[in-house]
Amino acid sequence: MDNGCAVEVATSIRYAEGRFVDIHSALPPRSGHLPSAGAIELTFGETPVLTRDMWDDITLLWINLVGALTDLVHHGRGAARFPDQPMVCVLRRRGNGWVRVSVEDGGPEPLTASSALESDLLACLRREGPAILRRLGALDPDGEGWADEAIAELESLPPTGRC
Repeated sequence: MDNGCAVEVATSIRYAEGRFVDIHSALPPRSGHLPSAGAIELTFGETPVLTRDMWDDITLLWINLVGALTDLVHHGRGAARFPDQPMVCVLRRRGNGWVRVSVEDGGPEPLTASSALESDLLACLRREGPAILRRLGALDPDGEGWADEAIAELESLPPTGRC
């Protein structure tokens, strides 16, 4: 993940025995069906915002994250619900080009939270997201349609940032 940028993202697939494999190293499933569980790891500097412990349905989580980014760009706030857990990843514009990303579960404090330049967040996800989504789509026999739609939405976001 270390690319010298303030924002980094990686994705892994979680297999039934609890083992995680980086999405780019995952092999096509013999059964014809990709394990639906996986994790997005999103780090701002040294601070993890999304972690492996927050694994869920990886396809839906990525689709929800792309939708949250689109809402952030157009409305200043977005939310990506975890499909099978009572958590939500909330993105809020803070001013002066900064965005705060937190994972919330309804408790008084977020589970994780950190801030980064919005341009760095968008640049990172626009750079890394399409390859991750293409790989997810290639591993999922039914994935080409949703992957292409999510990539198009992600690539429609403004090209910004230095990463």
